[in-house]
Amino acid sequence: MLSGVTKANPPEDLCHHTLPAPTSPDPVQISAKDMEPARLKAEFGERVAFWGGGVDSQHVLPRGTPAEVRENVRQNLAAFKPGGGYVFNNVHNIQADVPPENILAMYDAAWEFGEY
Repeated sequence: MLSGVTKANPPEDLCHHTLPAPTSPDPVQISAKDMEPARLKAEFGERVAFWGGGVDSQHVLPRGTPAEVRENVRQNLAAFKPGGGYVFNNVHNIQADVPPENILAMYDAAWEFGEY
């Protein structure tokens, strides 16, 4: 089926989401074992575009200070951005227990550090 879709829509117009496979880091969950942004970019960055992993949404975003959120976003962008192929995203929904000031810190840091 995908081959029919790609014939009708050139690859630059197609976003294909796959289920996890041994050779693809899907989804990017940066707080999980072996999912460090720099390692993922080095290992897969030439073959895939990353969507997500912009902030540690399990530890830093809900429990960190705005300064810690800002620094986490800066570090993750520094790892994922080089060479292109990165879309900033929180990965999952922002949970109800995340302080509003941390959401603003994430957004502001993505805006400040995310420009190509």
